[in-house]
Amino acid sequence: WGGDASLLNAPPSCYFAQWLETRKYAICERSLRLYERILRKAGQYLDETAAELRELNADHIQRYLELLAYEHKAPSTIRLHGVVLRAVLEDACARGYLAHNPAKRVPVPQESARQWSGWDEDTQRKLLYGLKGHPLELPVHLAMVYGLRCGEICGLRWEDINWDDSLLYIRRNAVLTYDTDGSSRVIQTETMKAQASRRMFPLHPQTRALLRRVRAEQAGERNGAIFIAKNGRPMRPDGLSKRFCHFLQQNGLPKIRFHDLRHLCATALADRACEHPDDTAVCPSQSGQQRQCVPDHAERADSSRMTG
Repeated sequence: WGGDASLLNAPPSCYFAQWLETRKYAICERSLRLYERILRKAGQYLDETAAELRELNADHIQRYLELLAYEHKAPSTIRLHGVVLRAVLEDACARGYLAHNPAKRVPVPQESARQWSGWDEDTQRKLLYGLKGHPLELPVHLAMVYGLRCGEICGLRWEDINWDDSLLYIRRNAVLTYDTDGSSRVIQTETMKAQASRRMFPLHPQTRALLRRVRAEQAGERNGAIFIAKNGRPMRPDGLSKRFCHFLQQNGLPKIRFHDLRHLCATALADRACEHPDDTAVCPSQSGQQRQCVPDHAERADSSRMTG
């Protein structure tokens, strides 16, 4: 936005507000709302302890993070506040408002590795058998076979399916946006998590069959989204996750997140000496030819159908 000398004498919250204003078109709505909540809370505290932006120091940031701990915030939440403050104040340094970044000197809780114990093949078969004919069958299939994220699944549209060449294109993401009255709705955007998130997969025969079944169920539906909620809009990612957790509970299956289905895909790909699902959908064989690299969950689903 160009340097504004008045910000040097302004409270930290004023700089935070202007930083958010310049970022609102560069980040997704969900992330923007999260940053707004973090910086609103941080700004309220820091305005009281450091009257001006240029007075900010490491002690102010440290005491703010200690306040979050006193309020029994989770370590991951405290870490997120620290990381966001570090990024915002680093921008202030780059623009000449601060000589150094005070948040860099403040340690934040280390990110603990999420434990993933995995599912054995019997558990996976029980999941796939229980999903036969269920509305969740296709979303779970896409996550387990292709490693798709929840938002990527909800972002799929029928034009992303190339029936002639049997290809599946991943080029959209479903995110929540908020209207002026505070209500939320889901939109499908071409803004992806990363450039590598745009990718292409071969359609497995089981995937093709499931897609055709869903398309037949949507006869007359003019909405281009593959997964549609009861209100006629694209399905919400958080709604998909909640339905999945409810299904696990109803069927006596171990509790995992919907996102953890990606781990099953990654593990199966690793077993086949393939790369991570975000990197490629086609892996080179030893002969130098390209071979389709798809986990064996689809074959497992086929076998569960035959034995069911």
